[in-house]
Amino acid sequence: MKEEKFEKSESGETEPRKVFPWETAWIKKPDANNPDDIDAYKRIEAQPTVQEWMDDAEELSTTEEVRELFTEKFFYGVCGEKSKGRMEGFVWLYKPEENTTTNINKSGLVDPKDAAILEISFARYVDPDLPAESRERGLIPSAIRQICFPFVEKQEKTSIIAFTNPKNLLSEGVLKNAGFIIKGKIYYNEESSEEDNFWVLDKNKLGTILEKKKRY
Repeated sequence: MKEEKFEKSESGETEPRKVFPWETAWIKKPDANNPDDIDAYKRIEAQPTVQEWMDDAEELSTTEEVRELFTEKFFYGVCGEKSKGRMEGFVWLYKPEENTTTNINKSGLVDPKDAAILEISFARYVDPDLPAESRERGLIPSAIRQICFPFVEKQEKTSIIAFTNPKNLLSEGVLKNAGFIIKGKIYYNEESSEEDNFWVLDKNKLGTILEKKKRY
């Protein structure tokens, strides 16, 4: 049987790039036909911390599901300077499910003038055999800043939002460093038993962080 080939997304090529040269992370569109990119995503997804905190991560994705995910318009791989080209993490912007969007609109925690809402998810592979001092720091916040900046630059009326369990301190630290602020608490959907912290990208905070990174 002939292997199906997936088309590249319109939002970019598969070669790593930077929006800002002073940033830590390189971002790329994963190649749905590259086994290395597919294996990299599976390795990220299989980590216990990702399984614990990411919604619907209990069942690991099949190869076909990963390949389909890679064709999403705003799905990006994250690479470090030391291993540019090898995907160490991902950042994904997508439309929330309908019942989640309903809860968000009812909450009054997003600007009603914004015409669209995009939810963000992210994760990084942490090699247990690599000493902490040898790991590149700040890759995911750096990638998020670069991916979200075009929405600010174009002044698009889009709210970029995130949900975190208050116990998930690592993800909350990532969001703070990427320019997000907590707007309140909200149930993710009708099946949620407890409220999550609800985050929104603050365009002024993002700009301040980018200016600071540029100077140093």
